[in-house]
Amino acid sequence: STQSHGELLEPHMSVSLCFRVSQRCRLLPWRPQRCMFSTARDLTEPSASTQYGRRRDHSVLGYSKDGAWRGVVVDNSKTTLDSKTRFGLSDPLAGLLGRAFSSALMLNAFQKGEARVRVNGYNEHCEVQVVVAEANALGETRGFVVVRDGAQGSVDSNAIRKFGSQGILRVSTLLYAHAKEVFSTIQLQKSTDGIGSRDLQHYMEQSEQAPAIANLTTDVSTMFSGGYMLQPLAGAPETALSQMKERLQHLPSLTAYVTQGATPLDVLKELIPDLVVDQVKRTPIDLFCRCSLNSFLVTLQKLGAEEIRDMQRQGHNKLSCQYCNKQYTLEQQHFEQVLQRLDLDST
Repeated sequence: STQSHGELLEPHMSVSLCFRVSQRCRLLPWRPQRCMFSTARDLTEPSASTQYGRRRDHSVLGYSKDGAWRGVVVDNSKTTLDSKTRFGLSDPLAGLLGRAFSSALMLNAFQKGEARVRVNGYNEHCEVQVVVAEANALGETRGFVVVRDGAQGSVDSNAIRKFGSQGILRVSTLLYAHAKEVFSTIQLQKSTDGIGSRDLQHYMEQSEQAPAIANLTTDVSTMFSGGYMLQPLAGAPETALSQMKERLQHLPSLTAYVTQGATPLDVLKELIPDLVVDQVKRTPIDLFCRCSLNSFLVTLQKLGAEEIRDMQRQGHNKLSCQYCNKQYTLEQQHFEQVLQRLDLDST
């Protein structure tokens, strides 16, 4: 079941073509590029410009002076808001996708080399069936959700709670120097948020064998989406984790920090008081998609000549990218181009 869902989500086509491609095609590894959407034109909510117009989405990663802790704080509010507008998501569904974005970004921040991390949550028994978020070392991220009957704008918080009650979380990592993804699957921890802080902590403990403290926050009133993750390192005493948890109970919530105008760096300084500030790594976060008509044509070749001709006869020529919702139309010349490539490959 887990493997079949992983294969289902890799092609980024949908509409009339998706069912033909999804079980058989694998896309090439997602390489870092700079190809960004402008989010400004989609931020139509009045509070968005006043609350977040002053800064760009970004993450900060830093270490304590004694080498006992490392931490990352992310603000992916604009990315989440742009996805909400682009796909017509309800507030609860946008929040779920935002927490998936935050999870992928923070997990990627802890990778030693350049990597792509994909967070894939799914529950085939409820209204919300799939949420996917990817992030790479450059802070480029993309994601989508799949809802039964396509009613993405009407999903409520009860549906998000049900998603978390019986859902599965799969995290896959692809290091660019390696040919294969490494993935791990856990049961979601029945969070009312669908994917919540406890789920990320459970993943770190069970799959990474590296306990951590995680916080995933989405707040509709402030248009905020982000979080933080703290991890004790090899030099930390055995009591470090419990002491940090106790300390965090006396700090304001992440929403409170944001309301006061705090930046991710401000928050990280509060979380790690002896932070080595001059060594903090700041990474901009952008909504990114590498889809193109040519990439679709390359993937189509894997269907074979017979199915390509069948699609051509039936007029199945509409393509839609799951990750950015960009629409493509196949003209007759495109069908012929794919068929010619298949003929050359067979000779």
